[in-house]
Amino acid sequence: MADIRGFRGFRYDLGSVGTLSDVVAPPYDVIDPALQQKLYDSSPYNAIRLELTRDEPGDDEQTNKYTRAGNTLREWVVENAVRQDTARGLYVYEQEYTVEGQTFVRRGFLARVRLEPFGSGKIYPHEQTMSGPKEDRLKLYRATGSTCRRSSACTGRRHRVRAAGANSSGPRRRSSRATTSVSLTASGWSPTPRPSAK
Repeated sequence: MADIRGFRGFRYDLGSVGTLSDVVAPPYDVIDPALQQKLYDSSPYNAIRLELTRDEPGDDEQTNKYTRAGNTLREWVVENAVRQDTARGLYVYEQEYTVEGQTFVRRGFLARVRLEPFGSGKIYPHEQTMSGPKEDRLKLYRATGSTCRRSSACTGRRHRVRAAGANSSGPRRRSSRATTSVSLTASGWSPTPRPSAK
C-alpha cells in the first residue's frame, strides 16, 4: 500500500491577490509564448511567474528563470500573498472540462506520497518520459524548494484512496473555484485533517 499523508499547503490569500482566475495558470507544457505573456499581464501574482518564468537577457548559472521563480515565491510568502495552512491535511480537488461537447468531472485530492525505489513498490513510474522536461522541473524544484505543479496518479477500482469529507457533494464548504485560460474549471475544498487509505 502506498504511504499517503497530509501536508501543510500554501494557498493564495485572495484578499491580497484578487480573483483566483487571474492568478492560476495551466500546465507549463501547454503554454506558448503568447499565452505566457497573457498570463504575465493578468496579475503580478499569476502562477506563471513560478511555473514558467521568462528567460531574460544576461541569464547565467547564478541568475536565471529558476532563481527568479524561487525569489518570487519567497517574496509572495513575505508579502502574505500566499499563506501556509496551520494544520496538515488532504486537499480535495476537482476539475470540470468539456470534450466534443460533453462535460466531464475529475475528482481527486492532493497529498504527500512516499517515494519508492524505481521499478518496485506500489507506485509505478510514468512511461516514456523525456530527460529535458525532467531536468527542467528538477531545477525549478531545487530553486523554489517547492512542487509548483502537482503530479497525477491513478488508482485501480480495488485500491481506492479515501479521505474524510473528500466527497464534494457532502457538507464541506468549497474554498476556491477558478476557470483557467484553457477553459478548465477547477475547484478546491478546505483540507481534511484525517486521511485514510486502502
